Amino acid sequence: MKRGNAFVPKIADDTLVKTSILVRILALVTLLFIIPLEGLLREVLSNWGTGFIYDLQQDRTDSGKDFFRLVSYLGTEWMLIAVAPAFYHLCDPRRGIKVIFISCFSMYLYSFIALFYKEPRPFWVDDDLRSVLCRSGYANPAAEILLGSVLYCTTAIEFFHRSRFRILAYSLTVTLLILLSCGTVYLGEYFPHQIFITFCYAFIYLTALFVFDKLMMDFTLKSCFNYKTNRVYVVYWFIVTMFLLLGVVSIYDIVTLNHATDISWIKNATTHCNWNYDVGGASTFYKSAWIFYNLGFVTGSMFTAKYLSMFWGCTSLWKSFLRYAISAGISIGIYKLFSLIVAEDTTTEYMWKYAFPLFLIAYICAGLLPLFFSKIQLALDVPPDIDEENELKSIGKTKRKL
Repeated sequence: MKRGNAFVPKIADDTLVKTSILVRILALVTLLFIIPLEGLLREVLSNWGTGFIYDLQQDRTDSGKDFFRLVSYLGTEWMLIAVAPAFYHLCDPRRGIKVIFISCFSMYLYSFIALFYKEPRPFWVDDDLRSVLCRSGYANPAAEILLGSVLYCTTAIEFFHRSRFRILAYSLTVTLLILLSCGTVYLGEYFPHQIFITFCYAFIYLTALFVFDKLMMDFTLKSCFNYKTNRVYVVYWFIVTMFLLLGVVSIYDIVTLNHATDISWIKNATTHCNWNYDVGGASTFYKSAWIFYNLGFVTGSMFTAKYLSMFWGCTSLWKSFLRYAISAGISIGIYKLFSLIVAEDTTTEYMWKYAFPLFLIAYICAGLLPLFFSKIQLALDVPPDIDEENELKSIGKTKRKL
């Protein structure tokens, strides 16, 4: 669609995700009744969960631990680092970027909610409980479950809700989430009720987003495409990111300054984990840095939009896979490199091991690599004023012959 001389990217309304009244009511009931009820019954549920996990760990096997240890990576930030470029190179980038935004922001929500509740992991409250992974961070919500639920459910719904393969996609998503949730309990990372309440948070979050799917899609398109008209959105994103950072820093300071970590949690956790295991909110706070990945992606996408058409990625499948492999490899390499930095305080670690590398990775993937790919003929080298899909298809056929 064109507005004056400017092209305005648009997604057809009939392809947007619709949410039924029943789903909206169920999400509201979950928010107003189920989550508060879990808070009232938390002590009872924790006592029951302690006995359940203790009995479960008696039956752990080496093969079971190895299997679920591998499954647990499906919900870590490493998975998000690896798959985010796929949404940009292998899918419709307009929808793919929206999935990236939703998934990354879920990590910020985890950080904010978890710091607010300060709920311990099972092996913090009882030294008879052993964790296989000894992962740090507060447990409500469960970080791996929240990210996995948001990432996989959004992907299945966004790309398959009108496809004939939607049943297969939904079944695979449910299977992955069941394995992930059962695995984290089996490994002693979370209580069962923490898994359940995390699914509730994910359900509310996704329902709210898909209720406003049209607004979300329009906002995504304006944030990443049409440089001449929408470059001011980079400034908006920067301002909002700074306010979000201020909010999570404030709650982290309140938690660390006014609420000392229970000494029994430290004693219990370090009984079976390393002596320098972090019992507290630092690692929870670090996950909020994923808002800088979104900021980097917006900044990078708008930089690309200054020089290339939004359909620069309309090439043959093998070129798309090669672009994805290069982007994912660079992303993992940069993140791993910065993770080796030894920081002496929380601020330094947050900045140099999380915020800056995440921003840098996103900016490179969305801003620098597309221009590089266009120069080596892995992407279309077409100017931004050519942004009509029909015209791009004819150009793409010509480019594929090269």
